Amino acid sequence: MTNEQNNGTYGPIPGKYLAFYIVLYRKQRGWTQETLAELTKLSVRTIQRVENGKSSSPDVRRALANVFELGDIDIFNRPFQHPDEAALREEYERLQKETITLSVKKVTCGRQLREMAEDAQAHQFEAREGLSKEAEHCFAELQDYLQDCDGIYEEMTAIQKLEINEELQRMLERFNSAGVSLGIAVRRLKMGDEKDPFFMRSNCYIAAPNDSFPEKIMLNKSVRMGM
Repeated sequence: MTNEQNNGTYGPIPGKYLAFYIVLYRKQRGWTQETLAELTKLSVRTIQRVENGKSSSPDVRRALANVFELGDIDIFNRPFQHPDEAALREEYERLQKETITLSVKKVTCGRQLREMAEDAQAHQFEAREGLSKEAEHCFAELQDYLQDCDGIYEEMTAIQKLEINEELQRMLERFNSAGVSLGIAVRRLKMGDEKDPFFMRSNCYIAAPNDSFPEKIMLNKSVRMGM
């Protein structure tokens, strides 16, 4: 949100515009209202009031700007040029058209991770902000490991799959020690032409701190991924 992007009336941000931005930023991160309340140390009721366009205090708006890391803690307290209703509606419709919202399932054991990876034909990896260097390194190892295994599961023996389960379990334990959770969002992709389409499964692997782990994520409908 920047002043230069808007061409409407200049003044304090009205509640309905603040509500639009807060809902947008929250959904982009896959946070529930409860998660946002916990991160901002505000009540769920306060978050609900803001998202319903009700009035809010400067301290509430600072807490929201801070948790979304917008670069200016008072961005929601400063006057800005209000976009008109048509501009907000156009932006919302664009997001609805260009993005898809997926549920994220937490991975709890190595076997579950291996089985979900084995069922997918494409993979994406997303490390969220707030990971330690150890967690980032572990996530990079996981990405390399799963990509090395991709496409050869059918050739593996039962013993080899058990060994993979154990290695993935060790990685999950490293994530747990670093205060990080791993989750997978699954999407079904339609490929090929309209006359002869085929479908494939794509996994999006999410590593995020436990206190900001997303229940849902927004992804572009058109994405590049590893095969």
